[in-house]
Amino acid sequence: IGYTFDGKYKKGEQLNESNHAWNAFYAESKWHLIDATWGSGYIKKSLFSKKFQKSYDNKYFDRPSNFFILSHLPEIPMWQLLNHPLILKTFSLPDAGIDKFLEKKKVPYFNFNDTIQLLYSNEFDQRTIEYGKMALEFNLNNKTPLAFAMLHIVQNNFQNDMSDITMIDSLIILAENSLYLMNKAKSSRKSVIETIEININFGNQILAELNQYKAKYFEKEIKNYINLPFDSLKYIVKQITETTSKTFSIYKSFNNSDAIAKAETDFCQMTIDIFNIFQNFFELESNLKNKRKIKKELSRLLMTSKKLISDQCECKQYINMIKMSELKY
Repeated sequence: IGYTFDGKYKKGEQLNESNHAWNAFYAESKWHLIDATWGSGYIKKSLFSKKFQKSYDNKYFDRPSNFFILSHLPEIPMWQLLNHPLILKTFSLPDAGIDKFLEKKKVPYFNFNDTIQLLYSNEFDQRTIEYGKMALEFNLNNKTPLAFAMLHIVQNNFQNDMSDITMIDSLIILAENSLYLMNKAKSSRKSVIETIEININFGNQILAELNQYKAKYFEKEIKNYINLPFDSLKYIVKQITETTSKTFSIYKSFNNSDAIAKAETDFCQMTIDIFNIFQNFFELESNLKNKRKIKKELSRLLMTSKKLISDQCECKQYINMIKMSELKY
């Protein structure tokens, strides 16, 4: 996968994302390159239409790497099959300029065989991430390979073990980084823009659900460990409110009313359960200073709940009935 000057890009233009694909094959103890697409024909354009014209041409069948690099620049340097690979800027030079660059060989020696072997020794998920990193390092405008690789890993591992907070946090970080890169990606091609938008929507949906899982994980922690120290309870409540706020924010950006309603009900019940636990904690506490801290945290929890949960949620009436004045010290 890589860049070509085939009508989409002109020499000297900024290359944002790949626009072509060709093949590398291994035979007789070495790598070879072939472009079967360009060897099959071309697009014949008229005033109102485009039509594929069959025209067999073996010009791009197993030609030397120095020949291929004049018109084909892979997303990652190793597939140039050159020990002194071109940089992005050099690819935009006229053919004579590329030839001159290759003759000078100013860049350090690059063992593409070792790099290929190392990359493909990794498991698929790690390999796609490493590929994406290499593509981004080679061209800072080409953000989608790494973004899509991250999102693919999140999708594959989603719901595998949502009882493991380390797994949940790791997937959240991957999803957030993927969305960051996709939102920064640039393209002038309609198909690429549409693909990015679809993946952004999908990524946000998964991110919202992951934050819900995280909130439920911490709710379970509170229920399982009633005698947690106050600082731990405070940390857990903060995690629940922050992750729930992110979930609501994402769902509201999509106007997903069904998801919002379910999230409101879940958070409302969490608020009631957590309040009851804190209330017991408050009553058992003898230190006046600590009682004030507990009451402050309860007030913050109720304020967050009332802000996030709409009046249409039937559960909210129970929250509205809670009176902080009943917690006396």
